[in-house]
Amino acid sequence: MTTDVVAWLDDDDEFLPHHLITCMRVLEADPAVDLVYPVPRMIGGRDPTAVTYQGRLRLPWGIRFGPEQEAHLRNQGSFIPMTHLVRTEAVRKAGGFPEGFVLPDGRYRGEDEAYLIRLLDTGAKFEHLDRKTWRWHAGRARGSTAGRADR
Repeated sequence: MTTDVVAWLDDDDEFLPHHLITCMRVLEADPAVDLVYPVPRMIGGRDPTAVTYQGRLRLPWGIRFGPEQEAHLRNQGSFIPMTHLVRTEAVRKAGGFPEGFVLPDGRYRGEDEAYLIRLLDTGAKFEHLDRKTWRWHAGRARGSTAGRADR
């Protein structure tokens, strides 16, 4: 791969016209940032994501990524959608996507969630962009694969 960044796009998502340039501006403004995750515009369903903030669960949008959010990702599960922008070198350093697996408590940890944890393990810095830059087709009518272990 010869690109400096990877713009992941999940199969039930669409970029809005300004998605790439808006996310790139975050990476250009802070060379220490490795991954940018913006806000989705929900289509056909409600937002299924939640993160711990000041000890309570809430939607993750508008919350800067910090130690509490990292602990949530590691222990509770991911709230960062796959539609994000990441530096290619960070993905290489993390070894890409591992296979998904079942945790001892029976929860499934998908390859995307394990990939995010690998990024953190290698020192990647995450930054939330509090701006809607993509559409998330969360309703089953469009064929959403959110939360499915087979996708």
